[in-house]
Amino acid sequence: MDRLLPAAAFVAVLALCMSAVSAYEKRKRREQLLQRLSVSSDTQESGLKEQLLEFLGSMGRFGVPKKEEEALRIRKDLLHAGFHGEDILLQYYGARLSLGLAFAILFPLFLAMVGKSVSQNLFYIPFALTLGYYLPPLFVARAKKIRGRRIFRELPDTIDLLVIGLEAGLSLDAALYRVSREMKNMAPTVSKEFGRYFFETQGGIPRNEALSNIKKRSSEEGLRSLVDVLLQSVKFGTDMSAALRAYAESMRFQRVVLAQEKAAKIAPKLTIPMILFILPALVIVILGPGAIRLLERLSGSFF
Repeated sequence: MDRLLPAAAFVAVLALCMSAVSAYEKRKRREQLLQRLSVSSDTQESGLKEQLLEFLGSMGRFGVPKKEEEALRIRKDLLHAGFHGEDILLQYYGARLSLGLAFAILFPLFLAMVGKSVSQNLFYIPFALTLGYYLPPLFVARAKKIRGRRIFRELPDTIDLLVIGLEAGLSLDAALYRVSREMKNMAPTVSKEFGRYFFETQGGIPRNEALSNIKKRSSEEGLRSLVDVLLQSVKFGTDMSAALRAYAESMRFQRVVLAQEKAAKIAPKLTIPMILFILPALVIVILGPGAIRLLERLSGSFF
């Protein structure tokens, strides 16, 4: 018995170690398999995306405006909304045409599913086509507005980090690259713009032209003014960190003013809801019991 106990303990420990090793190997093989599947799915999704963009580009050739001024205006709106690319104008008009045709085709199918007569409602098909055709401009306008708000919200903290990098001895290009890396999660929109600037300068584009491209890609006055400050500092050789610090303080003061302005607009906006919903409830609560007693006394006097 004294010999069997150590042997049983050794066998149990050996079996436990072998089971742990086999479980680890199974888990490792499973992770490798999932990684391969995810890579294949990513490549498949990228292939489908490329095919979709190619289809939209081929469709967009039929809808691109002939006037160059209108095409430049639409491209500018797309840049301000954050959509870049050489064929973005063709893809945009391809999306408009595709959505219009899709709405025009799906509307009769919807009528058939509901149980209504398709022949009696053919008059509404042009409205469905028009709705699908004008949905992308609404989406682009909303994306442009949201992107401007994000840039306005992210700029002060980004400028502070840029000032720290310049005061630490970094050059402008190195400071912008550092900001684009460090602020990727806190300020993704501005960091992408600075990262694009860094890649443009690395590709051989002059600094002033790369900074001007940032202005072209944004409709937010804060970022455009920041680019102007950088261009003037580079041109005249002034202290860039002091100018950026003063500009960051002015932006924070502007945010405080906007917050106070929004707070001052709350009272007029609450007037109509108070009159429609709160005032009738107060009248019922205050005058209700007195009106009930008055009706009881009047009914007792008559009967």
